[in-house]
Amino acid sequence: MIIFCTGGYCGMLPKTGSIVAGIYMILMTNMYIIFETAHLDRAKKNLHIAKDLIIYYYYTALLLACLTYPACFLLIYSVWYRKTEGMIAYIVWIILYDLANFTILILTFFAARYIPFSVHPLEWFGLACRLPVDCFWLSYVVIYTLMILESRSKGRMSLKIRRLSKHVQEPPKYRLGMCRKIQ
Repeated sequence: MIIFCTGGYCGMLPKTGSIVAGIYMILMTNMYIIFETAHLDRAKKNLHIAKDLIIYYYYTALLLACLTYPACFLLIYSVWYRKTEGMIAYIVWIILYDLANFTILILTFFAARYIPFSVHPLEWFGLACRLPVDCFWLSYVVIYTLMILESRSKGRMSLKIRRLSKHVQEPPKYRLGMCRKIQ
């Protein structure tokens, strides 16, 4: 199976891009928690009702963001030690996380229509910017996972492409001085 973009793109190899994807997601989760905490405080102040559904939506978004940290650290660990299970778990988590955030924002928007509260435009903008960038970084993780799975199916320990020399007539063991050449 030939994998698309195994040589990397945008100046990064898939392994490097996967590690950067984990670091990116940690930084984005930090920013997301800061903004969601501010939106939660605004909702608590404007609604004056502690048991409103919108407040629970914000709490759910914060809980999901906190669960993203272990997934990011698992990704970095998995990339470093070539563990495909951790990378597959990260891929599934990020897809579900983005879908859940999109669903929560839609539910918050529809719940806010009937009360004197509105979803801040910054929430829409943040989600609209984050989804394509998450897909970009997720492509590195998917490609690197496929590279590892393909190399394991071939029985290779290294992901580097082997080059064969067309001009050398001797087998490699004779060139390296491991055995004497029989005449």
